[in-house]
Amino acid sequence: MKIVLHGKNKLGFVLGTYRWEMYDSSLHELWDKCNAIVLAWIMNTVTLSLISTVIYASDVHKVWEDLRERLRGLWDEYETLDPPPTCGCPESKRHTERYQLQKLYQFLTGLNESYETAKTRF
Repeated sequence: MKIVLHGKNKLGFVLGTYRWEMYDSSLHELWDKCNAIVLAWIMNTVTLSLISTVIYASDVHKVWEDLRERLRGLWDEYETLDPPPTCGCPESKRHTERYQLQKLYQFLTGLNESYETAKTRF
């Protein structure tokens, strides 16, 4: 998700580097709109059990931190996955395949129920 947010120039909203109070009042409405867009993106990707964390929120950074705390175990595992070494040997190939499978599982775990069919295929 961080890659998408960065690509859309919205990563600062979740990281807390784009804070409402940092901007002139003439930009507050625009900030509110961008914040709402990111909240909607998050709402559309979390499971129903986590939707209450997002639906009544007004600050994406607080939501991000709350989700991070709730999912600490999965988050820590995701953050510490290292890319596999590439040397062309069979062991490196197996490690690369395992790494890619872990990344896929982590991605699928974060999808909401509307993607249940796709989740069960793997």
